[in-house]
Amino acid sequence: MKGRIPRPRDEMVRAGVRRDRLPAVVHVTGRAEPGEVFEPPIPLKGPALEFWTSVAPTLAEAGVIEHVDRYALALTAEAWRLPRSPWKFVAAVGV
Repeated sequence: MKGRIPRPRDEMVRAGVRRDRLPAVVHVTGRAEPGEVFEPPIPLKGPALEFWTSVAPTLAEAGVIEHVDRYALALTAEAWRLPRSPWKFVAAVGV
């Protein structure tokens, strides 16, 4: 490849390049539309589902979640559920 190495778009914006000379923004994975509701990719129950239903719509409304992020969010929801189980046991048994 001959010529200069192209600069990243963010760097060009910070440098003050005119908008008509900026390259188009490309979303590879497809950003969720604001207000879009999507189901978790794995079955969730209990606190994990509560976490999903409270966090996923907020992220979609803000426009910061992409479809590929659903898997990481589902795993985060599962991780949110796991620490709660031992505490419920301890509270029930009274250890």
